[in-house]
Amino acid sequence: MDDFDNEDPNPTEPEDRGPWYHAAVERVRPAGSALQFYGILSVFLAVVMLGLSIAAPDTLIRGGYDWQVEAKKGGPVGEPPMPPYEEYRKSMQMWYIISSAVQLACSGLIFLGGSKMKQLQGYGTAIAGSIMSIIPCTNSCCCVGLPIGIWAIMVLLNADVKLAFSRNLPKPQENY
Repeated sequence: MDDFDNEDPNPTEPEDRGPWYHAAVERVRPAGSALQFYGILSVFLAVVMLGLSIAAPDTLIRGGYDWQVEAKKGGPVGEPPMPPYEEYRKSMQMWYIISSAVQLACSGLIFLGGSKMKQLQGYGTAIAGSIMSIIPCTNSCCCVGLPIGIWAIMVLLNADVKLAFSRNLPKPQENY
């Protein structure tokens, strides 16, 4: 018997799973795959940014510095001048390294959340990965993560999906 007092067509299934469980699995799979794909893309971009920040910071910083110097030439008279380029480059390089490292860690959590979501294990991790994909500064492509994260959260908040997560808990180990 399942939760709806119907005969179980698959007697090899555990007693607490039925057609509703397989429907929940099918509901979770596309959103979890999207989170995984987005997490991989975001990890790749964070690694590229981190590598550029360490190996070739001038490619990231020089153009912005020159643009700001030009913009300040026509600005108000009392505005402080730009710091020397070397000082500016060191501070911006450190900022890029720190932000890329944070994005790398959060992107890894997004991927892990998608993986756990597809396996119906770690409901909290799946929710955390979905939320991380929504928050703009925690991943490398903020615009793409917003709809994916909202979709994943909507799927995870479904009652059947919550029940499937709770019924998919590992069995406790017996002590001998």
